[in-house]
Amino acid sequence: MWVFAGGMFRSGSTLQYQIVSTLIEQAGLGRRVEWRMPEEFVQLADETGEPDEMLVFKTHVCKHPMRERLRDGRALAVAAHRDLRDVIVSGADKDGRELTPDYCRELAGGCLACYNGWPTCDAIRWWPYDRLTHDTASVTLEMAGHLDLPCTPDLARALADEFAPDRQRRRIDDAVREGQMVAARPGGRLRHTRGDLLHPNHLKDGRTGKWRDRLSPESLAVIEEVAGEWLTTHGYELSGNVIRKAAI
Repeated sequence: MWVFAGGMFRSGSTLQYQIVSTLIEQAGLGRRVEWRMPEEFVQLADETGEPDEMLVFKTHVCKHPMRERLRDGRALAVAAHRDLRDVIVSGADKDGRELTPDYCRELAGGCLACYNGWPTCDAIRWWPYDRLTHDTASVTLEMAGHLDLPCTPDLARALADEFAPDRQRRRIDDAVREGQMVAARPGGRLRHTRGDLLHPNHLKDGRTGKWRDRLSPESLAVIEEVAGEWLTTHGYELSGNVIRKAAI
């Protein structure tokens, strides 16, 4: 069975990938798949066939063959969503981009398209970024339950500690210092740690609500114009006072 660790960009999908991969491997039920582009899933699935073990595949984009498997019971998924305004700030920091209105509009639209590409079915379960990062042990138990994996509260707490931000940063620093980063794609410039898929600049401060200090009224208005309905549907309040400032 395929297990997809996905959801929104910059929202904790790598953490989910690490946790569920570790649970599956420790239980002897399968293994993680090193990073492949979503477009490569068809070839990978053809090479693998219908696996009799659990294979964990990280992806933000849910391609049609993935949707088919989620709908017909050949796959399960864990996914995370985050306040889209923080997603955009985090993405700009990671990619070294300015938070211009045009950039914010483009990324907001792309994030919504990515989110909407995931099907609505029982095979996929979503967690908000805040719970995933601040209550990791409890979410770990819930992910294990969704995937029917053995997990005790002690193991969940141990994994939450193992993949806490400070340890993740040390893992990245050690890999960079020891030359253990590998190319994310053959010939590409992006690099990550083998197995954990952590980029050198993967973790910033991770704060919730930092968009309040970083987005101009104009950029904020653009994001909430594009994604206001999504934000409110998922429990993120709009900043009406900031939008009004943009109109003055």
